[in-house]
Amino acid sequence: MSKNPTYGDLFAYLRNHQRELRSPDPYFLVKRFLSEHGIVADSIIHVLEGFGGYDDTEVLMNAVGRIPADTPLVADVETPEAFAIRNGLHVYDENDGWSYPDLNAALTMMMMGGNHG
Repeated sequence: MSKNPTYGDLFAYLRNHQRELRSPDPYFLVKRFLSEHGIVADSIIHVLEGFGGYDDTEVLMNAVGRIPADTPLVADVETPEAFAIRNGLHVYDENDGWSYPDLNAALTMMMMGGNHG
């Protein structure tokens, strides 16, 4: 394992350990990997959730391919929500009159390499 682990290292760890007994903690494997590398989990989990990874399994289903594998875990990673806000991408909800960040548009633009703003 590299000295500065990447998201790719985390994803590989999850793939290799996904059959292990589960804990009630939805991020049991993520937290174990981060702990083994001395990395605080909170900011990483926030990023994973931003890409639809709300537990160990969903990280593999949703975050892989959306966060470049060579990105160091200690790097600042912009989530789709932050990208939408920075680029003024919003959806208006007529029912309650509120505007929300357009996460679908943001993710699409991010995946196409768009970095507006």
